[in-house]
Amino acid sequence: MTPPRLLIVSIGNPPPHLHTLHSAAHLVLSALRTSLAFPPPLNSRALGNGLVSEAPHHEREAERGWTLWQSMGVMNVSGRGVGEAWRVWARAAAVHDGEEGRGRKLVVLHDDLEEPLGRVKVKSSTSSARGHNGLRSIAAALSPKGVPYSRIGIGVGRPQSRERGDAAEWLLRKVTPAEKAVLEGEEVVGSVLRALREIS
Repeated sequence: MTPPRLLIVSIGNPPPHLHTLHSAAHLVLSALRTSLAFPPPLNSRALGNGLVSEAPHHEREAERGWTLWQSMGVMNVSGRGVGEAWRVWARAAAVHDGEEGRGRKLVVLHDDLEEPLGRVKVKSSTSSARGHNGLRSIAAALSPKGVPYSRIGIGVGRPQSRERGDAAEWLLRKVTPAEKAVLEGEEVVGSVLRALREIS
């Protein structure tokens, strides 16, 4: 049976907040791309102005159907770009596959304030966003169409204080070299890769 195609998206913030904990998913997606030996990403106006990387001739059959997509928008309104990318990508994939009827799935990588740094957790789109505005934006963009998707949370830890302002300050601070090493390391990337293969 032919494995389904995956649109694997990361949400975060553009510069100057690209290298912050809130954009941890972008760091992980970039490291995943390198690990898979996918080509450098290119900007795609058609796919929601995101950065796109594909490897249709990859040595592994499943990965040939994977598209890596990085949001270039602001986290809190990332749903618009993700929704547009999904609609265009899914339509093009359906035309390409013809009668084959190959499945298509959406996977969203995001930072997770409730998990310790580097812990990877998979959830369904029906799970609570727990105050994550990027996930809320995606849910609002996709809910009218009833699009189910998988979420892969990347733990970034949280400050001792539960105050909202302190959490925002934590997420928007620059990632330290030690944190970057964890997020881009083999353990995190390997966990994400295993999760993607299970989803597919």
